[in-house]
Amino acid sequence: NDEQRSGPTTYVSNAASTFSTSSKIESIWMISLAPRIGYTYENSLFYAFGGLAASRFTYSFKYSDTCTAGFYDIVDTSISKNKLGWTAGVGYEYQVTDGWGLMVEYAHYEFDDVIDSSRSPLASDPTGGIWSGVDSFKADSVQIGIIKRF
Repeated sequence: NDEQRSGPTTYVSNAASTFSTSSKIESIWMISLAPRIGYTYENSLFYAFGGLAASRFTYSFKYSDTCTAGFYDIVDTSISKNKLGWTAGVGYEYQVTDGWGLMVEYAHYEFDDVIDSSRSPLASDPTGGIWSGVDSFKADSVQIGIIKRF
């Protein structure tokens, strides 16, 4: 899962200067431990689940400006971090024959305080700087599959 946002912005206090920023957050891997509870009816199983999730995030931030008197002309930084979060979802399984089934499942994942903005090199700028970070990361997944039980 990854998300990217970027865009140039004009620095208002000095018409001759501009700056641009871009950032990218990426989940390298994600695992979960989420027990499920359900209801069976004939060959069908309806269930819900919830529990812990863990992921490794990589965050990159780029900043550049054209102001010669600026504290930072170009900043290119990357931070990697493991985080705990939570997951919840619902699913449905249908047993087609003895041992074979079909399934569909929806899962939602959330992680808070993923990257602390105080670790940004611009956060220590004496004029207040630009704080970059990721407050939360949310992801949704849908799985469709064939099940073989032994």
